[in-house]
Amino acid sequence: MEIWHFISLFPFQLRFKLYSTWKNVAYESAPDMMIAQASAISEAKKILRRVTKDTDKKMWRQLAKVAHANPLCFFQVVMEQLQSYDNLIQPIVEALKYLTPLGFDVLCC
Repeated sequence: MEIWHFISLFPFQLRFKLYSTWKNVAYESAPDMMIAQASAISEAKKILRRVTKDTDKKMWRQLAKVAHANPLCFFQVVMEQLQSYDNLIQPIVEALKYLTPLGFDVLCC
């Protein structure tokens, strides 16, 4: 939340440039970031495999937890899955209720 309070002061053009740099440059330049990205993608795919329209709040919270840790990677995986499987739309919408403002802002980019 502290990071969001700082980032939210920037105009949206600068925020989206920051997200683009984060997504395209930062992950490729640092080995630790590459590991974190791979971990987030793997965790997101693992959780999304178990999501159904009858999924309970526990699963939604797990999805939101992964989104908190690494929102750019998470939403990339989610968008790929949503394009493939229409039945995931409702559970993902329910999971979005648990996102932070930073997660919503990243979702828009």
